[in-house]
Amino acid sequence: MRYPRDLLVSKGIDPNSLPEDDEVPDRVPALYTTELPGDLTAFDTIQLSAEGTDLDVRLIVVGAVDQTPSMLYVIDPGTGEVLQFDPSSVAVRGVNSNYRLFVACLGRIAWAMETANTEEVGRVLNAGMRYTLRAVDDTAFEEGAWWPLVFERFES
Repeated sequence: MRYPRDLLVSKGIDPNSLPEDDEVPDRVPALYTTELPGDLTAFDTIQLSAEGTDLDVRLIVVGAVDQTPSMLYVIDPGTGEVLQFDPSSVAVRGVNSNYRLFVACLGRIAWAMETANTEEVGRVLNAGMRYTLRAVDDTAFEEGAWWPLVFERFES
């Protein structure tokens, strides 16, 4: 799918944190999808509120966890980070430093799955892939981040 570079820049995202190519994956089995629940669509902005009061916190939706579509991937325009956001608990977890690196990680996994002719992400999430993704975005593997949890889940 194509992502709307100009729209994201107009929403405050640093152009240097966006993928150079405007093509991004629309699905990586078990990890990512742009098919979202309810009325949400990719690149919508959601605003957080507390007890009916709008907060000055906006998040840009870029997808959802493929097997758990209520768990969203969002960009924080303030930092440029891609976060995993659970609207039901309002919990967030770091995923990648920015959208460019998020797409790069998804792309590497998608390519490995295609090369291995599999839709089972666990077949490509090995030590070599961990090393590759860590080289792409070292901060994505800090304690409490999402990528280490993915590897733990699919390596076992």
